[in-house]
Amino acid sequence: MENQIKLAYVDFCHTVVTKYTLGDYIRFYLLEKKKFLSYFLFRFKLLSIENILIHIFNNQDISIAKKYAESLDKHINFDVIKLLKNLIDNDFKIVIVSAGIEVYIKPFFERQNIEIYNYLTTNNDPIYQYLYGKQKIKAIKTFEMDMSISTRVGISDHISDMPMLEYCQRKIAVKGGNKSLYNFAKLNNWEVIE
Repeated sequence: MENQIKLAYVDFCHTVVTKYTLGDYIRFYLLEKKKFLSYFLFRFKLLSIENILIHIFNNQDISIAKKYAESLDKHINFDVIKLLKNLIDNDFKIVIVSAGIEVYIKPFFERQNIEIYNYLTTNNDPIYQYLYGKQKIKAIKTFEMDMSISTRVGISDHISDMPMLEYCQRKIAVKGGNKSLYNFAKLNNWEVIE
């Protein structure tokens, strides 16, 4: 029998950290790069997020990403970090499934000494563009092809992640910016991280 793997699928924004990071990182990146005109255009929705992301993907600057990851320290959800470490101690592989981008999420987890098995994050690949809602489950199923999974855990704060959570045997809702998932989880006796 082939080895079976235990996976924990984890949202990043408002779950691992207590804020939405993609737009925040874009602003941070533009200001660090001193692209004030682009920042102004983005801020007033005259420049699309898609155009800026293409620029970021094509000109990744690790030093800016690391600096941003460090700035997230004050937004850590320590209960989720503790849970992730416990899952790892119990042989789970952690997979980040996020609309955020790996360039800053990876150094964040390196700073926390948490080994991430894989990152399913927004990038230039059509499967991984705009990883919200149903797009997350599509990315997960693509990722899992040819894998033998014994157990899945889903961890998120947002109702848009219901497809991901319903796909998992163990569902954990994180009280965050979205009360709909939290309320649903309480009504259905799911695990909840306050």
